[in-house]
Parts: sequence; C-alpha cells; structure tokens
Amino acid sequence: MAGFVECLDSETAEEIINPMEELEPEKKRGQIYHETRINILNILITSLECSPPNLALYLLGYELKKPVSTTNLQDAGVLGCPRTCLHAILNILEKGSKTRYGPTAVQESPHLAELCYQVHKISLLLVSLDKGNKLSVHKSLIFVSHLSRFFQKSFVLLFYSALSEAQI
Repeated sequence: MAGFVECLDSETAEEIINPMEELEPEKKRGQIYHETRINILNILITSLECSPPNLALYLLGYELKKPVSTTNLQDAGVLGCPRTCLHAILNILEKGSKTRYGPTAVQESPHLAELCYQVHKISLLLVSLDKGNKLSVHKSLIFVSHLSRFFQKSFVLLFYSALSEAQI
C-alpha cells in the first residue's frame, strides 16, 4: 500500500501539455509520476467495479475481513491507522482549496482531479450498497466532513471559478 500512497503523494508529478517537445530529465520524471498517478486512479476505479473484497477497498483503507460497512475510517496515525490512498486522494483534492482559485489539482491537472473525485464517489457508493447499510455511509461522510468541510468548500470554489470564467 505504501508504494501506491507514495506515488499519489508525489510532489514532483507534473502534467505536460505538449508531450512531443524534448524534455529535460527532471520534467520527464515529473511526467512519469503524473502518468503513474493517473494509472493508479484508473486501477482503483476498475477495481471498485468488482465485487468486494477487492484491491481498491484495501488501498482505500477499508477492512476486508469484515463487511465493508463496518470499517471505521480514521485520519492517518489515529488508532494505528496507516496512510491510505483515500488520504492521498483527499489531500490532492484539498491542496489549494483555501485559495479563491480553488483546488490546485482542478487548475493544474483537471483529469487527475476528475479521477480523484470519481474514486471517492464510487467508494462511497459501494460502501452504501454494502447490505444497504446507511450507517456506513454516515461513517464515511463523517470522516470526509472532518477534513474541514471538504466537499462543501470544493463545490463552492468550483462554482465560483466556473461563474467567473463565464463572465470573462
């Protein structure tokens, strides 16, 4: 799990606009990290389409030996909880969310941001479908809302940035 999280947390990942131009080694490495992040998110999305237990649920921090709905999501380090791909995805989406321009991932790498939102949305949906347990969705939403009203800020910022672009 640590390797996946480390790749998602990579600060050197960079989306290259014109892939045909000759790049210096540092830029090539940044592009490789970016493509790796995209591929990890695609693996998670594909795996989430399979019935539980699956790789994505493990990497997102859900318990596999019990019903998914019984997982109690925690911040990394709380009660021995390791840093998971879910923590890394939420971190990607939260970076820059306190600025007036919104999350930096949406501005710098919209494809990456879209895949992050998809992974999180599908994982919440799967947990809610696990025997129709409304309590598990509630637990997951409490975890996410604990992260400084994450979705509320994201949607407000995306709304206002779309509104300002439409006025320009």
